[in-house]
Amino acid sequence: MNRLIAIAALGLPALAHADRHEATISLRPVATFARLSETGAEPASSIGGGLAGGVSWGMRNWLDVGAELGAATLAEARYPDATVDVSSNPTTGELRRTTRTAQAERRDPAPRGRLGADDPCRHRAGMRSRSAATLRVAAGGGTDLVPDDSAGGLSLDLVAHLRVGLEHRISSRWSVGLAAAATQCFGLDAPGLQMFEASLSLAYTWYPLW
Repeated sequence: MNRLIAIAALGLPALAHADRHEATISLRPVATFARLSETGAEPASSIGGGLAGGVSWGMRNWLDVGAELGAATLAEARYPDATVDVSSNPTTGELRRTTRTAQAERRDPAPRGRLGADDPCRHRAGMRSRSAATLRVAAGGGTDLVPDDSAGGLSLDLVAHLRVGLEHRISSRWSVGLAAAATQCFGLDAPGLQMFEASLSLAYTWYPLW
């Protein structure tokens, strides 16, 4: 700890290390690129953004636990040439739907050995909110129809998540970081979703037991 303070006092950046009894809170704005799937349509792309916040506690110099909660909103996805049932009749048009996601992560006690690098493996559970779908057809100059079984709602996701990044201690309390992540959501009641994220992080660290 004294070494980190001395380095910060000299104005030199230091790599962030886990430490026993170190408590950290962090905030991460996130930019997202997503690939979404719908029945009867080719996958579509969407961009969006969100915010994540986390806490962690150092149990040893090389061991910590933590949790994170994040949410993101994606722009309306559009699926051209989608063929879906409308009143039980197959109809082709542009399918549109908006998706929002929320994910929670708990990191069990595990060796961290950060040395300035963010944890690569994350285990998460997620929830997805999808708006009701509409189908725009060319007839009549553009008419919005309601496909069968297209109501919006919430669904649960099983999530595989990989994140890598770099974190630097800029003072005895503050750290900044940059990370990239890939996420695969396996929907229990919705088609699959892939997300690719870039994020900045700002973290505050203190030692409540000292």
